[in-house]
Amino acid sequence: MRDQTIPFGTASRKQALLRGQFVHRLFEILPDLPAADRWAATGRIADNMGLERADFDSPAAFTAAQIKVLFEQVEAVMDLAELAPLFAKGALAEADITGLVSGLTVQGQIDRMAILEDKIIIADFKTGLPPDSAPDSTPDSASDASPEIPAAYLRQMALYGALAEQIYPDKVI
Repeated sequence: MRDQTIPFGTASRKQALLRGQFVHRLFEILPDLPAADRWAATGRIADNMGLERADFDSPAAFTAAQIKVLFEQVEAVMDLAELAPLFAKGALAEADITGLVSGLTVQGQIDRMAILEDKIIIADFKTGLPPDSAPDSTPDSASDASPEIPAAYLRQMALYGALAEQIYPDKVI
């Protein structure tokens, strides 16, 4: 089975890439900040990335309202009890991982990783939905229906898990 490629235009591709970079930066930085400081930090990150500035030939990538929605979505994920270890003190962000799995060289970057006494939890957040299929609002709960996970993402996580098992053989991944 081949992974499905979903085509979308250059402008929407650029916005999707910027959205992914921004959301990943929020997942990297916000967990280490007090909740009261996170919105201000989000504004600084958006400003540093130039997300609200228009270029001479193109509009701003995101409005303040869109940045707020992305912030709220990141906060909602960070507030999920089942993911708490990933955002706790000592959890790793953007952890590089490299090794061999079944003779294949694998190199990647795990978005968040928690190393607990008996297990390792890894997460890789995907933000690359084409804009036409992206939801307009944040789901009310984690139990809302979610789209099928593409095979490429499942393979990526399986490879990360296999590498983590080599590094931490006595822990459940």
